[in-house]
Amino acid sequence: MLESSGIGMIIKNVIPHILDRYQWHLLVNQDSFEPNQWAHDLPHTVVNTPIYSVKEQLLLGAKIPKSAVLTWFPHYNVPIAIDARCRYVVNINDCFHRAFYDTLTLPQKLYARWVMAAAAHKAQRIITISDFSEQQIRSYTGVQASKIDTILLAADTAHFSQSYRQDQLVQIRAKYCLPDQYILFVGNLKPHKNLARLLQAFASLKAKGQTSQTKLVLCGNFKGFITGMDNLDSLISNLGLEDDVVLPGFVDNQDLPAIYQMALGFAFPSYYEGFGLPLLEAMAAHVPVISSHAASLPEVGGDAVRYFDPMSLPSIEEAIKTLIADAELRKSLMQKGWERQNQFSWQKAAGQFAAVFDQVIHQH
Repeated sequence: MLESSGIGMIIKNVIPHILDRYQWHLLVNQDSFEPNQWAHDLPHTVVNTPIYSVKEQLLLGAKIPKSAVLTWFPHYNVPIAIDARCRYVVNINDCFHRAFYDTLTLPQKLYARWVMAAAAHKAQRIITISDFSEQQIRSYTGVQASKIDTILLAADTAHFSQSYRQDQLVQIRAKYCLPDQYILFVGNLKPHKNLARLLQAFASLKAKGQTSQTKLVLCGNFKGFITGMDNLDSLISNLGLEDDVVLPGFVDNQDLPAIYQMALGFAFPSYYEGFGLPLLEAMAAHVPVISSHAASLPEVGGDAVRYFDPMSLPSIEEAIKTLIADAELRKSLMQKGWERQNQFSWQKAAGQFAAVFDQVIHQH
């Protein structure tokens, strides 16, 4: 799961910080393993099973080394029939598949309901990434709060705040056809990302002449999800935004900080997030943030964000309009955002992961 967005981010930022603390053995998918050079020196077993598949349920547990004193599952896709002697810690970063249960097919519903509950109840400890997610896990699985550890994530500050020469910025702007002035979104096309309302609010502002030559740039992985938004192009067309929305799609990681930094602001309209890491990435890139006040996002953004109601078009409109027009607000949000994201640390998070692992190991 190294190339899965949020899950892969946790794996790649936690393990290197505690690499020497344990003897690791990775179960990997060959395709996702290849680009991650840091992991290649670790013992590993290739398990090429699709996520959420029957094959994964049947084979994954059998590949765990018998000598393992602890197994860490970074996602809830734990085999139901796992050996009872296998002691494990599981990450349940959010309960999206339960919260959006009605959008799933019957097999997906069965998987989401039974596998998540079994993973939670059989685990020695559960790690999650916000108080919001902890409440969701308790609600959907019935486990006690005492079994759950909440560990906050972080942005890679050095990466997102890196400096670029002017010629590099010009090159990246041309590479992705970025407009002179834009508001940025980074994410995917799952329905909870609420892109439709963001686009509708932007179209309304444009009709009122209040976008001031500002465009929207939507970056991210727009393919390969269980549920997704498959009418983005037609929505943009129907709203008359063909000349106002740029869709670079999935961008190179080394270019992403520059795309953040060149933005007038960052907009995150999602109404369901286990954490909302893009808020911290934008703050680390010195970009002012407007965001939904839903789910875990206020936990992450604190007082460094201009919030709006994700279900209210007028509220989204007002936030966008204010972001564009108020230079003093942008300056204030940039300063507060930089200070806010500095409160989060991958080194601290990795130490907390290790403390959970040690607790389970020493109970053995």
